[in-house]
Amino acid sequence: MNDAVLAGKTILVTGAGGGIGSEICREVARLGARLVMTDVVTKAEAEAADLAATFMPLDVTRADDWERVAGRVERECGALHGLVNSAGMAGVVAFLLSDAARFVNGVEIPVDDGFTAKAQ
Repeated sequence: MNDAVLAGKTILVTGAGGGIGSEICREVARLGARLVMTDVVTKAEAEAADLAATFMPLDVTRADDWERVAGRVERECGALHGLVNSAGMAGVVAFLLSDAARFVNGVEIPVDDGFTAKAQ
């Protein structure tokens, strides 16, 4: 495969500070993309500098964060060509000790203004 297959493309990765997210970022950068790394933890900011990427703080559960990041990406990078959702949840739901309603509420993550992804 061509190592520059993503050259000229802007790719946003959520959860860039985690193990899986950071590995995805390294691969996306290796493939030549303009990389936008996002996370609620700022340790990804140092890695972004190492990868010549842009870091933007983002809490994927907040619609206003998505709006801010989308606007900034558009202003600084132009079109967004790809999105990799690698963000996870920091909270732990005691699965065996909770009822179905509490468990579902514990894993509900808004993914878009007005739309919500939910465990079924």
